Amino acid sequence: MNADAGLSPYDGSCKIAADSVQKMNPRIPFFIIRIICDAMVIVTGMLAGGHPTIGIIIIAATLGPVITLVGKAMKR
Repeated sequence: MNADAGLSPYDGSCKIAADSVQKMNPRIPFFIIRIICDAMVIVTGMLAGGHPTIGIIIIAATLGPVITLVGKAMKR
């Protein structure tokens, strides 16, 4: 995301959601919005009959903070 190499549709949808939410309330950090987006995808999968594993839940909970940390490191 921070390398300006483009976004995948999944990452792009979370980025668009984050931009929209942060326009309304700039105090909400990106990583919180990303965790919510990832959780919504898990819930959608469950509604479609899927069963999340512990790995999927861990990734959903940690991907947003990791993206934020790497983004801050890349800006330096």
